[in-house]
Amino acid sequence: MIMQIIEKKWSILAAAVLLLLGACASQHPSLITFPTGSGAIQYFFPMKEWDGRKNSINAIADITYRHEPGAFAICNFSFSRAGKKAGEGAPSLPQEVSFTGDGLEYPLSGIKILFSNLEQRQIRITALLEGEKLLALLGAQSIELSALFDGVEYRYYPPRDFLSYRDLFLTAIAE
Repeated sequence: MIMQIIEKKWSILAAAVLLLLGACASQHPSLITFPTGSGAIQYFFPMKEWDGRKNSINAIADITYRHEPGAFAICNFSFSRAGKKAGEGAPSLPQEVSFTGDGLEYPLSGIKILFSNLEQRQIRITALLEGEKLLALLGAQSIELSALFDGVEYRYYPPRDFLSYRDLFLTAIAE
């Protein structure tokens, strides 16, 4: 009988510890990593909305990077129009997309449309950033994203989660 009581108390304690650990883990973002067939590690920065500070076009970004020589980062963006002005559909394909880190510009190349959703007034694009430039960008203290739509430049600032992913990434590749 005493053993059953002790086992029950340990089970409750173990469940409480697991619940607490789960709650703590959910407070911090997790950088997704997995090994590739070539032996490199691939990193994925999940989709997060970037702060557009009252822009009429919102931005959500995700980045995938395989850490190996000569690699490029695949940067995907969803841009959507805010509000409901008559006649405005999805944004057009941006003429330019770039990151800025500590005042240095890192333009993306190969900008291509993945899809356009007129109902949601959204365009999803993909672009490339050289791996070395991504590493330099992520080492910067201040990071911005800019996109040029029909001659108008929009600026976006990373959310706190993205900066946490950055810190986890920089720690992981330094090991």
